[in-house]
Amino acid sequence: MSSRRDEVLDAIEAGLRAALPTADIGRNREFPTRIEAGGHLIMMDGEPGEAEVDLSPVSYTYQHRVPLIFAAPDRAALEAQFAAVRAMVEADRFLGGLCSWLETEAPLTSDLESATAEAGIEAGAALIVEYSTPSPL
Repeated sequence: MSSRRDEVLDAIEAGLRAALPTADIGRNREFPTRIEAGGHLIMMDGEPGEAEVDLSPVSYTYQHRVPLIFAAPDRAALEAQFAAVRAMVEADRFLGGLCSWLETEAPLTSDLESATAEAGIEAGAALIVEYSTPSPL
């Protein structure tokens, strides 16, 4: 049986894959050296942070930051990725009942030009997801 944390992360990954069907999407992996036309999105599991504990009944509530790294060949493609992820979040802020709230963090963008990556544009952002579980495990 999966933990609530894993269920939430799996639901986010599935939502990102559905929102960006032409993007190369990975989870907890290295940044690609080549930017495909559909762009890339890397989702890191992140850390749940310190739990807020309620004692009756016992529950642990986390505000889990899930880092995202976007890469696209140009600014227009990057903005299209942002719009798709924003639409995914706005369509179901509760991940089908797995969480109490899902929101986006503003992205920070930079141009890509290095020996390890083709020219393009990248951005770092995060999803902030709040969920409760009866156990921190």
